[in-house]
Amino acid sequence: MNKHRDLLIITMNKFNYSALSGQHLKVFTTLHEVGTVTANDYQQDLILPKVYNAVSPLVKSLYLEIYPYSKGSENKNLDLLRSREIQLMFATISPNYNDIMATRIFDDKAVCFFDPTQRDAPKSLQDFREANYIGLTFRKKLPIKGQTKKEQIETINAINQHTKIILSGFSSIPQFIEGTKLLAIVPSRMKNIYFQQLDYVKLPLNVPIFTMYMLWHKRYKKDPKHTWFRKKIMQSTEHLRG
Repeated sequence: MNKHRDLLIITMNKFNYSALSGQHLKVFTTLHEVGTVTANDYQQDLILPKVYNAVSPLVKSLYLEIYPYSKGSENKNLDLLRSREIQLMFATISPNYNDIMATRIFDDKAVCFFDPTQRDAPKSLQDFREANYIGLTFRKKLPIKGQTKKEQIETINAINQHTKIILSGFSSIPQFIEGTKLLAIVPSRMKNIYFQQLDYVKLPLNVPIFTMYMLWHKRYKKDPKHTWFRKKIMQSTEHLRG
């Protein structure tokens, strides 16, 4: 990474560009922007292609580099926001700190994907208990939330015990499901990018909705360039809030 450049660093929304002043346009389009993104393939492929396609024609040049997102390192990433190593971050947390700003990008919820050519949709808790599953390295087990009924706890334990394949990311899950009776419990918006050939059903479990946030340090709250870029992100992800 070239430290001497004016960095625009991002880790892992309805504005008109023409409405911005000429000063904003001049500042942003006369610089070579460097973008470093930390994200898993869910954030990477759901959010970033549309953002890149919207921004790149409007700047002189844009270099976007994506790093794997390390789950459990939220505090470290927040420190990077504070130290200017990172200028934007996507996360499913909205930190309660005075110096970290947050904007909601979209909401999502885990559902169960399956191949409709190979099996019927699971309906009962028993159906879910008897099936085999694909899991992820960063979430090998489904969590048990508070106030969960006994039969739901038994179902979650059965799902965890019947996970037969553990993958490092979302994008290869469909290749393992297609042509089999395997199930995968992943965010519903996967249907938009990787899982078009699969169907999904809601889970008969206590599964909360989660929110994806865009985070940045308060020093950039009124920064013209940073504000412009945040607005482009919001514009590019508007369809995810519909």
